[in-house]
Formats: sequence, structure tokens, C-alpha cells
Amino acid sequence: MNNKLIIGEDESWADFYSRITLNFKEYGFNDIGECMLELANVNLGDNNRKFLYGLRAMNEAYEDGSYEKFLTEPRGVEIKPPERFAVEKRNFAPRIFVNNNNLRLAVLSGDKHFLYQDENAIDILEQVCLEYSLYIDEFIEGGDGINNNSLSKFIDTETITYNLYEEMKAFENHMFKMKEILPNVKFTIVEDNHYHLRRKRFLAENPAMKNMIKDVKFPFDYKSKHGVPYFPFNQKRIGVIHGLVTNDNFTKGHSSLFKEDIINFHNHTSQHYTCKNGSKALNKQAQKMWGMPSMCKQMDYMNGRPSRSNTGFGMLWYDIKNDLYDLQYIFVENGKAIYNGKLYESRLPKEDI
Repeated sequence: MNNKLIIGEDESWADFYSRITLNFKEYGFNDIGECMLELANVNLGDNNRKFLYGLRAMNEAYEDGSYEKFLTEPRGVEIKPPERFAVEKRNFAPRIFVNNNNLRLAVLSGDKHFLYQDENAIDILEQVCLEYSLYIDEFIEGGDGINNNSLSKFIDTETITYNLYEEMKAFENHMFKMKEILPNVKFTIVEDNHYHLRRKRFLAENPAMKNMIKDVKFPFDYKSKHGVPYFPFNQKRIGVIHGLVTNDNFTKGHSSLFKEDIINFHNHTSQHYTCKNGSKALNKQAQKMWGMPSMCKQMDYMNGRPSRSNTGFGMLWYDIKNDLYDLQYIFVENGKAIYNGKLYESRLPKEDI
């Protein structure tokens, strides 16, 4: 059977799997599901990425029944769409329409502040990453994953407090869980103030402790220095930092420090600022700055005061050929989030939400 599943010399990847799936019985398959499982093992070289995108979309169509309708509908006949409010509500897998082989996807999440993390937000992050695991190329940890009040100059007023070892262990467990969900992606961390800078300062003041306070035991593929933009996918248009500015308009503040577009964490809230430096005449895009939401609970030191803090994470799509990007926020509220038209709900007990 496998020796028949070979792409022709002048055959495109799309024509190849259309030829096989539309005539799957001629290739010895009992049904289209069996056919697509076998197709997933075919090596198409440079076309593998586009092929897998198309194969996943076809598999979703097969699961919801629309693929069978496509096979049985007479050609040349106009198919009228259903009435707007006659569409039956149903659960569905997200559909991603990828029309080139140049798209890359990075997950952006940070400010978890273990052990004060928002467990519902963590759970929804895991769900989204699992569902998009085929498309994700990189997981970027935006910093402050560890709260580190043990080395803080501030007084911790939380009802329950934790030591640095407990926080580090919880953060490591979270990262290894993400590695299980995304075993083949690049993991990057940007240095932050709560863990990296506090630890660095403490060890400088107490050099005898250098061998006693270990670093996080997770094999990050890359660590970006604090305040130095990290550019995923080897592009130079949009970089990621933990954060250097904390005023009300912190994204505008960052625009004065960098010439590139910047995504920053640290301020626990979404924010966007577009600079007045674009030019249609020069074909120059205006610089855009982005603030990211957090993944932790609201801290006790707020004392119930109003806050601009919001909860969630982001997905960064990048077209490496056309130098285009799309940054999408995924906000988590009351244990729920919407992304790409799908509602995600925390799987934790309702009383914990």
C-alpha cells in the first residue's frame, strides 16, 4: 500500500493528497479516516508543513461530516448557505486556514508568579496549546514565572506565603507539563525582575550563597537577557522583553527605548500604542508596541483597589517571507476564554473559579 503513496514528479502537495483522498478505495483503504492516518506518515520534504495543515483541516471536515457532503454533492450545482439563525449550535474544533509555508506561531505567556498563579488561566493555556500543537513553533515564557518574595525588598502580606524552593519547583513542574504538550517546539525565556534580577542582586551581595541557590531546572533552548529584545523566528521586526517601563502609558514609554515593535510583560495588562512615525510615501510602517496580560491572581497588596490588570496570554503569527505579523490576545475571565471562535472553559472544579 505504501509504495503507491508517492507524490508525482510534477505533482503539487495539494494535488497529491486530493488524488489519494478522493479515490481512497482504489488505494486499498476501507474509509477516508484510515486513508488520512496513513497519509500522515508520507514524507513530502519541504512540503510537509503545508501538507499537515491541509491534512488536519480535512480530518476535521471528516469528523464533523462536511467532507462526506462534499464527496456526494453534485458538481456545478450552487449550494445555498443555511439561514443565519438556522445554524445548529455545536462544539467544533478550531479551523486554521494556512495558505503558505511561511507562517510561524509562537505562544506568549508570562507573569504567572508561582505560587500565586491563576490555575484557570493555566488550564486554558494548556488546552489551547494542546489543540494547536501541530502549528506551534515556539513557546516564549515572558518572565516573572517565579514570585520570589523570599529575596524581595517588599513585605509579603499574603495569607499563605511560600519559599523560593517551593515556587521554583511549581514553575518547573508547569514548564515540564508544557514540554509534554509541545515536545517539538523551541522554549525561550526572557529574564525578569522578580526572579532573575533579584537572584542576581542577592548573590552579588552574598557571594557565599552562589552554590546554594540553584537556577531553574528546565532546559530552555534560549534565555534572553533582561531588557534586550528577543526576536523569534530570526526576524528583526518585533521583539519580546519582560519590561522596563511601568507608568500608565508604558507601551509609549518603551517606544522611546527601541526602534522595533516590542511586546512586553511586567505590567500585567494588555495595552497597545502606535507611534507617529509611519510614512506611506516611504513605505514605512508605524512602530507598534504591545503590553501583555498576566497569568496570576491579583495580589493582596492591592488591598481591593481598582486595577488595570487583566488575565490571559497571546499567540503571535509571523509570515517570515512577507515580514508580517498578527498578535492575538486570549483573555481569561471567570475561568473562560474565546479564541478563534471557540469557547474554552477551565476544567477545574467550579468552586475554584
